[in-house]
Amino acid sequence: MDKNTERANKERILALVGKRVRAINFARTRRTTFYTREKPIWIEFVHLHKFTFGPEFRAHLGIRILNDPTPHVALNGPAFAPNAGSQYCFSYDQGAESLEKCAVGISEWVREFGQPWFLKWQQPRDLLEAEDSPLSDTAKAGLRDALANKTSSIFVDISRDVLL
Repeated sequence: MDKNTERANKERILALVGKRVRAINFARTRRTTFYTREKPIWIEFVHLHKFTFGPEFRAHLGIRILNDPTPHVALNGPAFAPNAGSQYCFSYDQGAESLEKCAVGISEWVREFGQPWFLKWQQPRDLLEAEDSPLSDTAKAGLRDALANKTSSIFVDISRDVLL
């Protein structure tokens, strides 16, 4: 498949994924490979990366504390790229059925794997204290400040700008 067709099909898949994950309150952002769900103190996100070597995706999950001063998105959660035996299809070819199959595979992974992972991190205390917390020390400091009502509007604007 030529690169223009591959790119156009990628966009079709991203749009299809956006429609499917809307059911679990994720919205595709202006940063078109991100799908976000905003909570009062953080943003949960799914990032899809299309490999350069071919028509295939990798998915990342993450949590961004709104009060985090970091000027970029940290892909701080699990990542997934299916192998040959995977139940999830993250690759595609030129056919419409293939595009739909890929979008369904990604959306099912978000629902079946991503949702439980995000649910694991619903309590701020867990994000702050768990040994396997996805947050950096900087993000944890931002969360502590937010919980103490010491939120920086500048940091919140940075977080929204890099993700939404």
